Amino acid sequence: MNCLFEEQGIPGVLQLAEKAEAAADLEFAFDLYEFASRKGSPVASYNVGVFYEEGGTVEQSTEKAIEYYSESAAAEFVPAFFNLGNIYCRDSFSENKKDCAYWLLKAFQAGDLDAGYNLAMYLVKNETDLDWAEVLINMAAEQGHEPSASFLDGIK
Repeated sequence: MNCLFEEQGIPGVLQLAEKAEAAADLEFAFDLYEFASRKGSPVASYNVGVFYEEGGTVEQSTEKAIEYYSESAAAEFVPAFFNLGNIYCRDSFSENKKDCAYWLLKAFQAGDLDAGYNLAMYLVKNETDLDWAEVLINMAAEQGHEPSASFLDGIK
């Protein structure tokens, strides 16, 4: 892989990883993403996090997923914000409420409308901060987010 990296850099490694993933050669794709992650690619770190979150190709590990998503988020890769927020919202909401809200709000502020919707749904589900949930849903709906608009239609 070092030869490929020297020839094409991280973009070449990522392109090959995407091709391997599309061809269902997931072990090779994982190895490539992990290599590119060690070389500093936030996209690759995100993808390694996805592998660990989903399991299958590698043993499922929420802790490792958080580690890789955090590396990616440190480089301001917005999808990592979203996935971190969802993990923290899913796992022991009451214990991770601040992390859940922080990461999903950060993703929402970066333009990810699903993040605002998800945060609102977690707040509603856990019967906390309902006023804030309403604000988030309205903001997302106003920006054209269909699930938010449908939710608002459903409660009218």
